[in-house]
Amino acid sequence: MYMPTSTATISVIIPAFNGSAFIERALESILRQSHIPTEILVVDDGSTDNTPEIVARFGSRVRYLLKANGGVASARNEGIRQTSGEYIAFLDQDDYWPDDMLEKTLARFEKEPQWQVVMGLSKVVFEEGAIRERFAVGEEQLTAPFILVSSALFRRTAFELVGLFNEELHAANDLDWFNRIREDKVPLVVLPTISLYYSRHSTNASNDTEWLRMEMMKALKFSLDRRRIRPEVEAIPTLNSYSVKP
Repeated sequence: MYMPTSTATISVIIPAFNGSAFIERALESILRQSHIPTEILVVDDGSTDNTPEIVARFGSRVRYLLKANGGVASARNEGIRQTSGEYIAFLDQDDYWPDDMLEKTLARFEKEPQWQVVMGLSKVVFEEGAIRERFAVGEEQLTAPFILVSSALFRRTAFELVGLFNEELHAANDLDWFNRIREDKVPLVVLPTISLYYSRHSTNASNDTEWLRMEMMKALKFSLDRRRIRPEVEAIPTLNSYSVKP
C-alpha cells in the first residue's frame, strides 16, 4: 500500500452546476486517492437540483460553497481564492480520477521541482447517450494529452505567474489558460499515465458543437491578440510537443 510521506498540501476544487447525476462519483474518486488531499471544496455555481444534498452526505470531508451563477471559470477562480493548498487540482463534476492521480503527479513535482504544472493523459469514457461521433477515431486515440484542467496538478504559483481563468470564456477557458502558460513558457510536463477519465454523455455542454467552435475561436483570438503586442512570443507549441516522460 502507498504510504504518503510528503507534507505538501493539496486543495481539490470541484466547480458544480446541477451536478446531481455524476458529482457523487467524482467525490468518491477524490476520497479514494492513495494520496488524500488536504481539502476538498465544491463551488456550487447556482445549482437548482439536489447537488447540495448530495455533497452534504460526505460530511466534513468536503466543504461546500454556494455562489451566484457565473460560469465554470468563475467557479474555478472562486475555488482558488477560497483554498490554501500549495498545490491545486480541479475535477469537473462529471469526470473522475484513477486512484493514483494525485500520488503520481505530486511525486513528479517532488522529484523534479522545476515544474509548475504536471499533467497526465485523459481517457475518454462514453456514458449512455454520448455523442460518439465527435471522437470518430480509433480506440487507442481516445487516450491522449487533452487540454483539460482536471488532468493536471498545479502549483499555486502557476496562477500567480499566468493569472486566473478568463471568465469571458466558458467551454474554452481551460484552452485559454493553457495557451497563456505556453506563451509564457511556464514549465509543464505531461506524464505517460492516465490521470483523468473524461466523461462524455448526453448533457455535456460541449455537445453544442457550434457554441464550442465559437468559444475556441474566441480563445484563439485572445492568444493572437496577446502575441501581436508581444513579438517575442513565437507560435506556441502543442501539448504533444512537451516531453512525455516515464
